[in-house]
Amino acid sequence: MNFSNFYMLESKLPPGFSNDDIYSADLILKNVEDEIEEAIDDAEVRDFDMDKFRKKSLDYKKMNAKDQQKINDKPNKFFHVGNLCVKGEWIDDNVLMNKMMVRPKRLLGQNEKMQKSGVNQVFYDITLPGYMGLFVDEESRTFKTVKTCPSAGNCIKQCYARKGNFVRFPHPSMMASRVVTYLMNDYEGFKNQLISELKEKVMEASTQGFDIVLRWHDSGDFISDKYLLMAYEIARETPEVLHYAYTKNVPLLKKYESKKPKNFVYRFSFDGKHDKDIDLKKDLYAIKVPRELFRDIEPIKKTSGAVIYSPESIELIKNRIANRYKIKLDTIKTSAEMRKIPISKTKKWNVVIWYGAGDESALRSDVLGVYLFEH
Repeated sequence: MNFSNFYMLESKLPPGFSNDDIYSADLILKNVEDEIEEAIDDAEVRDFDMDKFRKKSLDYKKMNAKDQQKINDKPNKFFHVGNLCVKGEWIDDNVLMNKMMVRPKRLLGQNEKMQKSGVNQVFYDITLPGYMGLFVDEESRTFKTVKTCPSAGNCIKQCYARKGNFVRFPHPSMMASRVVTYLMNDYEGFKNQLISELKEKVMEASTQGFDIVLRWHDSGDFISDKYLLMAYEIARETPEVLHYAYTKNVPLLKKYESKKPKNFVYRFSFDGKHDKDIDLKKDLYAIKVPRELFRDIEPIKKTSGAVIYSPESIELIKNRIANRYKIKLDTIKTSAEMRKIPISKTKKWNVVIWYGAGDESALRSDVLGVYLFEH
């Protein structure tokens, strides 16, 4: 589910608040690396004080601009204050919990950029909140947070799921909490609903000659052993679907490598806590290419959905990638070039992917590295 695609429903805020007011878990949690208070299904979970969150939200409005900017620069934005009030009044915890406990009608999302990738493939995605999610522990009727990117590192500061429509409006924030509340309280229900939705999409696509591809995750990551094994079970139950993921949770994926279904492909993303555990000769991997490496190269065409470079610019890009990352120039291909190359058993190719170029190269086991343009 891509929460940024939902309608942005406005909520009436308490006096002095606006819909741009988003608050950070750092207002509540002094240090995100503190000792974990509790574990639910082996994910990293902490208690959450909603009363304190409300109070801190009000304190935020009293801060000077410099102090507010310090809060805004922190990475843990995850819940919009617009979900805490109705007609300018703070709502009761039980009312808020009941809203968060509503099960999503659909778990599959479809990113507009991804759905057009591939010649005969339709892409869907599963989305968790970036880095941290707020949920209700339904048994104890308490608020908790779960770390949805347990292996995140420097990437937290640039996380796109911490920006834009994912967090700017109340509704996407609430939808994210509903998904996490569902997941953390009813793994079986969550799993069965996903399987059902995928089988429905397979039936729809088969009549049109398309294959279904599911990306785990549009944002978020594998939060625990149990969650990863659930994803593998879903893949085994939907053999017609190709499942794939970018992940920074290197130890977890390597731990269960022997249990990975044949229709599941993952590649390790750099800029997390476990970069040193990625084997560049054996592991499929992904690297985000910083803007400074290509900022001066002007595309010949730029639209809201893609950029197009000239052949000369593409050669310049390839040379810069080869020099920067010390890889052989003749192994570097574009997404368009890879579509013409038959899949082999040897991990040898490196693919450069810019905005709108398509992500299908990430699914191929003969593509060792993908180099994703930062955007």
